[in-house]
Amino acid sequence: MGGIADDAIEGFACKWCGVYFLESHGYPVICVGCFREWKANRRKEGKSCAVASLLQQCGLQVASIKEL
Repeated sequence: MGGIADDAIEGFACKWCGVYFLESHGYPVICVGCFREWKANRRKEGKSCAVASLLQQCGLQVASIKEL
């Protein structure tokens, strides 16, 4: 794969928007901004917006390392 795809898979970049983090997470993650947007959309739809449902539905976790 290309560099950007590898960075998203390794958790060095947000899987959805591509923002980079100071360090790699070692697994795919989304940034806090994308998580907030996802959460707001889920609330509008009346669906669960817990982090656990993000992991269950998308196989993603929210980033714990700061963005660049």
